[in-house]
Amino acid sequence: MSPNKNQPITIPFKDDNTMTKHEWITALASKPHNRLTVFLTCLICFNLLITLADRNGDIYKSWGLITANLLPANLFLLSLIGLTGRIRSGTILSAGALIMLFAINAAKINHLEQPLGFSDVFLAKQVFNGWDLLSQYVSVWVIALSVIFAIASGLLIIREKPIPLLLAASFLIVGVLGLVTLSDKRFSAGELYAPTAHGAKPWDSGSPARDQGLLASLIVGARSSKLTLPLFDQQAVDAFSQSLPEKADKDIKTHPDIILWLGESFFDPGLIKGVQTCDYLPNYCTLANTSLHTQITVPTYGGNTTRTEFEVLTGIPFKSLNTQDYPYIAVVHDKFKALPWTLADQGYQATAIHPHHKSFWQRNRALPLLGFHEFIGLKDMKKTTLDGTWTSDKSLATNIIDLVEKEKKQPQFIFAISMEGHGPYKKTNVQDPERRDSITPPADISAKGVEQWQAYIYHAQNTTRELLALREFVKRRNKPTLVVFFGDHLPGLHTAFKELSFENELKPHQQKTPVLAFANYSLGSEWLPAASHELGLWVLDIAGALSEDTFSELAQATALKRSDDNALPDQLIIDLQSRQFYP
Repeated sequence: MSPNKNQPITIPFKDDNTMTKHEWITALASKPHNRLTVFLTCLICFNLLITLADRNGDIYKSWGLITANLLPANLFLLSLIGLTGRIRSGTILSAGALIMLFAINAAKINHLEQPLGFSDVFLAKQVFNGWDLLSQYVSVWVIALSVIFAIASGLLIIREKPIPLLLAASFLIVGVLGLVTLSDKRFSAGELYAPTAHGAKPWDSGSPARDQGLLASLIVGARSSKLTLPLFDQQAVDAFSQSLPEKADKDIKTHPDIILWLGESFFDPGLIKGVQTCDYLPNYCTLANTSLHTQITVPTYGGNTTRTEFEVLTGIPFKSLNTQDYPYIAVVHDKFKALPWTLADQGYQATAIHPHHKSFWQRNRALPLLGFHEFIGLKDMKKTTLDGTWTSDKSLATNIIDLVEKEKKQPQFIFAISMEGHGPYKKTNVQDPERRDSITPPADISAKGVEQWQAYIYHAQNTTRELLALREFVKRRNKPTLVVFFGDHLPGLHTAFKELSFENELKPHQQKTPVLAFANYSLGSEWLPAASHELGLWVLDIAGALSEDTFSELAQATALKRSDDNALPDQLIIDLQSRQFYP
């Protein structure tokens, strides 16, 4: 008769104790040779799991790639075994943490078409500060499973007998020191972790994680986390500066108020094959037909608005930051040359307004360093209403009008960063659900694609309606007023874009966004911006606010280059852009 599996199993030891099966396994694992067996078993299983978990990168191409990814994974494993003092619990925690990392990476690629980077660690605080935004992209099931995993891991740690303290300390020291060493380019192997190792292209944001594997790309990011400022030819820059005519002093009363409106995720739907812009956004067509308008390239897609912001405000291409992902974090640490400073030197009051948390993307720290006297966030705004998930553009337009209507002797520069058009694009409690649901989608897209399309077009219609109303307000003003509107990037309509195609056959992240400019006075320009890093320079030019600072000189050089490509060498433009990094 077989024994009951719940009955104690008698194992003879020196003291002839009777132990349960769990106690027996624990006792075996506590012996040095058995402990080694458990460790090696866990190590093999862990490495197999991590090798299979990286679904974005092809880390099987070479032994060098496998080594570059498994080395940091195993050092992390040693660190957690040492920290917990337990082999099995540490292994499970390490595997769970890395699998969660791969899941977050997959989610970021899905929504932004960009993998995780080392610089994302600097935004960890925003998980809490901006949870209302980030939670829109996180599944409830993922949160629930994470909580269950954390509780189960805690219980396992309590039940598992710890390894000797000295051994745990050794694991921890080796793991932590190993990770620190790998993250410092003075000590780690460049052939494994250089920015271009394994065929990676640092200028392509998706390349490192795809070509190097996620874990190796994070080490590469850590090794390159400090920005090396670009050099420039001082003599060439000085010669150009001396060639420019002196600017005549202008009466501050003649300076126009300037409203620069960043339209969140705004793009021209006519870029899609078979789609007529005016069928969906008639107000946009009205504005375009009576405004200066063009299309510009932008450095991001589906998110990371501050990349476009940085380009517009500083005149510096995002690609100049090399492997850095977040410009406000990477370079804006002190007073930084930008459009608001140039305007402030001419008597402007510079105000930024954004109907969201001021701390998101560290705008509350960066925008004053870029020259803004005041930054108005959601909590500072008056008379706000939601239309869907986010504050309506109607509320934003109302607050813009209130700002310019205040009796101020100074001319105003208002940089408005909208929020209504932000994703995710799904059915929410909007103010006019009947209008949204009546929007006819393009042919042959799925129900999910229809949902995204209708949600996006609904909010884009609201944006153009408020923009048209703002133009009518400006027309009635006696004071000269210039309005420039632009889209920061295309929306993350991932399902719809996969099922549709663009007229130019390019991918969503390669598409351009629109620019509109109108005023209550005659407005003209001899050139148009081609990229977002030229837009702020163009605004300064068409506002007639050029001065003798470096930002104005970059604006004049860009104007010459856009008017006649042979007027200036490309390298001079790059030198002038690089000079902007320096005080």
